[in-house]
Amino acid sequence: MHVIIVEDDDAKAGQLCAVVATVTSIVPDVVKSINSALRKLAEIEPHVMILDMSLPAFDYSTDEGGFRHIALGGRDVLDEVDRLGYHTLIIVVSAFDRFGETEGAWTIADLSADLEKQYPRNFCGSVWYSPVVDTWELSLTSLLRESTIRSEGL
Repeated sequence: MHVIIVEDDDAKAGQLCAVVATVTSIVPDVVKSINSALRKLAEIEPHVMILDMSLPAFDYSTDEGGFRHIALGGRDVLDEVDRLGYHTLIIVVSAFDRFGETEGAWTIADLSADLEKQYPRNFCGSVWYSPVVDTWELSLTSLLRESTIRSEGL
């Protein structure tokens, strides 16, 4: 089984890896941008992907300024998984509960409903991440267990 985590925040990525370790002995690959995720998908079809929605287009380092997050950049990754016809099971983990700042902003529930419709083969669910509230860990663990069982049946 192959797991990829697409997350640009090192601390959050570490916490996600720790949760994965409670479900499986697999050590996930971690990539930090849309571009890195697309390159990784060109190399391998992962069984499970944990995907942040707000991502930079390219990798960056802390001494570089000017990088910009794309609020729904994770959609580009989902589009590529779908285009390739992969059966990768995707769990969205986001620290944002709203996407956008206008009247048309999406809540994480709105986003989940849309992703379920658009990517029914791949989308497994979403988790609202908070560094101060640990309920996200239980939600992610449950979705990972479900994804592991589903991926074994593929």
